[in-house]
Amino acid sequence: MKTQLKKNASTSSSDPKTADSHGWISTETVKTRFGNFKFKNGYPTPAAANALLDQLKFNRAIDVYLTQIPAVGIIESRRGIRDFGAKRSNQVVIWESLMDAETLARETWDFYEHHQNVMRGMVATNELSAPVAAIIPGLKPDIGESPLLYGFGFFALEPDEAWLIECDVPAEGHWSFQLYSRWYESLEFQHRQSSINRTQALIDDDGRFRAVVSATDPGTVNWIDSEGHLQGCLIYRWLRCNVTPTATARAVKLSNLAELLPSKHFDLDARRRSEALSSRARHFSHLYQS
Repeated sequence: MKTQLKKNASTSSSDPKTADSHGWISTETVKTRFGNFKFKNGYPTPAAANALLDQLKFNRAIDVYLTQIPAVGIIESRRGIRDFGAKRSNQVVIWESLMDAETLARETWDFYEHHQNVMRGMVATNELSAPVAAIIPGLKPDIGESPLLYGFGFFALEPDEAWLIECDVPAEGHWSFQLYSRWYESLEFQHRQSSINRTQALIDDDGRFRAVVSATDPGTVNWIDSEGHLQGCLIYRWLRCNVTPTATARAVKLSNLAELLPSKHFDLDARRRSEALSSRARHFSHLYQS
């Protein structure tokens, strides 16, 4: 019996097919959007294991950050109530005179107008800023500079206009362009194409990305849907990219798009648009499954 066991163990260690008991991968390099990972006999090499662990930690760090946002909001709300006078639990603050809706709306409007005027001091309306590194608390020293960069801009269009975005794109890494309302609210992104990333975008033969932001569907592949808004904000992101170019943008007439875009941008019909939106909805449903 001992001799037989020793013989089987020897066969298992020398035969890759036997060692690869799970049957889904052997000795090869698996190429993913996060990088290339080398496997031997069905298991990651030490370098691949470390790279996968780094990616897992990064994803978990993002999860932790997003998970804490509601809690931080509640803490800040309680702090604000204490500042108004409710110093202990089970206390309620009641004002003698209530703020009317018109005053509240005006003060809210003034706040956002002031903030956006500050931001517009960095970039003109209908243009985009150069990307800057995001501040990531606890960034590991061996990573070096922040791997995430943001650029932004505000648009203000007429009903017959579109916002034409152009830029070179990195060969490596992840990137996206996403719209927000003028109040910095994310637009509907599951059932409407209010954002676009490297896996969804059509890249032109010259290696450039071109997209159209507009309130109505212009019939272009890289349309970013503003949900009818003529004013809003766009943020673009470069994550772990080999280059971080500055995107450009300008207001153009919708009627001039055919002259400004390669013809393949218009290789789209109602069926293809519907299929793209259905695929988008399925992917987001899978992403947010609990």
